Amino acid sequence: MSASALALAFAAAGGWALYDLLRKLLADRLPALTLVALVTLGALPLLAVWAVAAGQWRVAPGYLQPALLSVLLNMVANLAYFRALQLSPVSIT
Repeated sequence: MSASALALAFAAAGGWALYDLLRKLLADRLPALTLVALVTLGALPLLAVWAVAAGQWRVAPGYLQPALLSVLLNMVANLAYFRALQLSPVSIT
């Protein structure tokens, strides 16, 4: 594995760990629905950077419905996750 690939892997792991910690800390301070909105909207700038870097601006018509369903399922899963963090003693750890 190259040094740049290893550095990227460590950066991604660190980023996910910080993201998870932030979600757990914010679950005690904000309503679950607010957190879902923040997480969903917070992903949009990253998606925009990815789209610009990839050069893909158009979405194929057959992709739109499954993509929107995936976003909806993700939002429901995030809502359940944040409620679980708020209700469970696991959120303390």
